[in-house]
Amino acid sequence: MNSPNRMTPPEPRPAFDRISLRRLVRIRWVAVAGQALALVVVHNILDFPLPLLPTFGVVACSAALNLFFAFHHRAATRLGEEQAAFFLGYDLLQLGLLLYLTGGLENPFAILILAPVTVAATILSRPPVIALAIFAVAIITALGLWHVPLPWSGPPPEFPPQLVLGIWTALVVATVFISSYTWSVAAEARRLRDAVAATQLALAREQRVSAVGGLAAAAAHELGSPLATIAVVAKELARELPPDSPHLEDATLLLSQSERCRRILAELTQQPAEDSASPYERLPISALVEAAGENYRDPRVRLIFATTAAPPEAEPLVRRSPEIMHGLNNLIQNATGPAFPPICSGVSASPTSRPEPARPAIWGSASLSRRASWSAAAPN
Repeated sequence: MNSPNRMTPPEPRPAFDRISLRRLVRIRWVAVAGQALALVVVHNILDFPLPLLPTFGVVACSAALNLFFAFHHRAATRLGEEQAAFFLGYDLLQLGLLLYLTGGLENPFAILILAPVTVAATILSRPPVIALAIFAVAIITALGLWHVPLPWSGPPPEFPPQLVLGIWTALVVATVFISSYTWSVAAEARRLRDAVAATQLALAREQRVSAVGGLAAAAAHELGSPLATIAVVAKELARELPPDSPHLEDATLLLSQSERCRRILAELTQQPAEDSASPYERLPISALVEAAGENYRDPRVRLIFATTAAPPEAEPLVRRSPEIMHGLNNLIQNATGPAFPPICSGVSASPTSRPEPARPAIWGSASLSRRASWSAAAPN
């Protein structure tokens, strides 16, 4: 019979979470609006001559691509890693073309070349981030060598080569540093999130398994007595009926079926194999007794938990199984129940230095105190 208490490890999560297309489209809409606004302000308000047709054509391509995604894909569509990398790669290329038409690295907005790489570092795994960073460095290098002169109201200023080289160096270093640092922070956040999710999954499975095991142990405990009575009655009937009685076969069948039920209940209550991977599998016996007594605290009853005899480091570890918890619950319920009104009730754990199987015992005076104790069972 397979152990219901053995938890399967959570399925490994991929290093990349699929990205919402809607989020990337919204980011691109913000970029399109900002680029169009900057072109209008520079050309009409600052009175710098711009090649409006090609520049607005580049911006319109991004707007058209966004409209295509909006009408041909569902809003809840999620992109794979390769698709998201190509999506951000197009944004890099579009921004590079726009900077080429408006002065290259001499344009103050050249710093925006870092934006797609930063977004990629937060949502993608390492290989596509490295590829996009290399692509961004290639675009920065090309803009430093070839570009349309910077738009100016008069003669365009002359930028010394040392200044252009400094801008190129700053952008390349910023691309490498920001992308690597942002990716490492995002990866750590993803690992922490996955660890929390795995912990929550393990706790939820432990709770479900504990509930099922507790129900099985309670059912076996409650059905044990009537089933034993049925077996005794069936055995007496089979023994007293004459061999030629028409009811002998029925009595024998009843006896065999009661024996079968006994075996099934024994399988339900048998201890499963211990799972050493669970950190909650084994507890000190005093902690186990105290955890079982939490449900029976009553302001009218003074419930005392005390550990005696051996030092704490010699206290045996007991597996927290539904069967033991059910037995402890019954024991403490009997000790604190209304049948014997107490002045105080005590629960003591008396462990030995050997982590041997434990057995419950109840003793004490009904008028003064009742104690539920667990002592190490003597070896057979």
